[in-house]
Amino acid sequence: MKSKFKILLLTTIFISCSGNIQFVDKFPDRPYLEINFCQYEETFSVTDLTISVKEINRLNSKNFNKDEINIFYLDPKFNPNEYDFAWLNLFSSKSDFIRFDNLLQNNKKYKNWGKTFKKVSNCNIDKQYFYKLYNNNFLDLEGGKVLKNYSFCKYLPSSDLNKIVDFFNKNYEGYTSNISILIPEIINTQFDFVLEESSIEIEEYISIVSQIGFVADCNLDLPEKYNDGLYYDGYLLKNN
Repeated sequence: MKSKFKILLLTTIFISCSGNIQFVDKFPDRPYLEINFCQYEETFSVTDLTISVKEINRLNSKNFNKDEINIFYLDPKFNPNEYDFAWLNLFSSKSDFIRFDNLLQNNKKYKNWGKTFKKVSNCNIDKQYFYKLYNNNFLDLEGGKVLKNYSFCKYLPSSDLNKIVDFFNKNYEGYTSNISILIPEIINTQFDFVLEESSIEIEEYISIVSQIGFVADCNLDLPEKYNDGLYYDGYLLKNN
């Protein structure tokens, strides 16, 4: 039952370490995401990540420009059995991801950081990789907590990515969230894209999924209570 719940709530069923990702850059000018699903080790909690966050930000500031990598902590607003939080690395391109991954594997300071981080949290559950092919990004959500919602969608037979992007571009003025379209690195049968919505949390937030039923079916493999997607509290991890 536990593994079935995992299949429903995760996305690609893509179990791999980052070292198995080949450098085949399908969209070299597009942002690239690495999502890690993590469990705290016994007796540890989010407050114990403070030192790790400061250290990885310090290392990244010396090796990357500000816009080349951003780290997000995603706290699920539901109760997954398999993980406690998601650690999302957003790169300006896949080449920046490869550079970061090489540092983790080969640079002494990054390797020491990884050892310290692993004492607090195990992030070897599933790693998932996406290209961000569309992002309207018209809301400034740089500070504080952000509500993030993820929906897993398949194109209808007569639809494709261009039709969905065209719909968003023509109707963006009515949105209360930033909208991104994430395309999985590895093709799978469960979904064609992930719709990411980012907004300031409001009491009655309505997912954009309800408006795109003419071009895509979303969240069909999730339990009914997740018809409008999976919600997280998201935090950009940066030094003050």
